[in-house]
Amino acid sequence: MDASDDVRTRVLRLTISYVLVLVLVIGVVVAVAVKTRSENESDAKAVSQLFTASQGLKGALVDQETGVRGYVLTGDDAYLAPYRDGTRRSVARLAQLERYFGSDAVSRGAVIDVERRLERWRERVARPEIAAMRQGDRDAALRPETSGDGRAAFDSVRAGLARLDTRVEANRRERLDRITSSTTVLLAVVFALASFAAAFVGVFATSKRRWGRQGVVTDDERA
Repeated sequence: MDASDDVRTRVLRLTISYVLVLVLVIGVVVAVAVKTRSENESDAKAVSQLFTASQGLKGALVDQETGVRGYVLTGDDAYLAPYRDGTRRSVARLAQLERYFGSDAVSRGAVIDVERRLERWRERVARPEIAAMRQGDRDAALRPETSGDGRAAFDSVRAGLARLDTRVEANRRERLDRITSSTTVLLAVVFALASFAAAFVGVFATSKRRWGRQGVVTDDERA
């Protein structure tokens, strides 16, 4: 094998090595990108679902309170519709939040606390007021409202909801921060790949020129 053939062999080997390394790096970047995108989509979906469940719970609680109060003040059964619908929705939203938080014991505890406070309000205020109105005893139905016990009981529900909101917001921020962090990492990896490719091209070009000169010198010497 003469010098020019040796140079061509070196260039070929370097080219193959470059291509293999580049393909490997690109494969790693693609895998990281796919994983990051999947995780970001999952976190973004969770943030949206969490917000929807939290806001839905607030609306359901308000409907229950205003429904019962409206029924007691007017005696109109139509006000019981939002109470019943709010009850149904709050059960669904609380169950959704509890499933969402999973192994987060503190957040799940906040959900369970709201459930207990809400059931206490229903047991001590809502159901007795509705039952009294059904029996025609409007004074008994109004007693929790006039005494302030009804408001105090629902204020307790609001306090539990405020604690739950804190946990919801903390979880939301954690996921948004994770999305930002993973995106930053992905951009850093892409930048590193571009830098690596540029450096490798430089090394390849320099080596090719050097070996080319060596081949020319050898050919000249042989001539």
